[in-house]
Amino acid sequence: GRHVDVVNCISFAEDARTFVTGSEDTTAIVWEMATDSASTRLPIIPKPRHILSGHDAALTCVSVSTDLDIVVTCSWDLTAIVHTLRRGRFVRTITHPEGLCYHRVLISSQGFIIFYAR
Repeated sequence: GRHVDVVNCISFAEDARTFVTGSEDTTAIVWEMATDSASTRLPIIPKPRHILSGHDAALTCVSVSTDLDIVVTCSWDLTAIVHTLRRGRFVRTITHPEGLCYHRVLISSQGFIIFYAR
């Protein structure tokens, strides 16, 4: 499991071990850093934790929170999709009320999802 097109966004979680990449291939991948450097030659565990799908166009931004068990992905398809981090399950789709594209997303420690759209 890996991206088959250009990776154009990345977000690191609070635990400094988990990160999410978003791609032109319309997917987001949840990765983990290795905790024991002797267990692997690479600092990244080669098998992804989850491959998140559901978008119809390239991703514009991603955000992840281990504390809140959430991943938010945004795409040129004018949607944001929320998944659980631990299980990779779809939660909901969010669209901008004026049909704009989300270009930045942030998950606050209080659980708010903050978007920038244009």
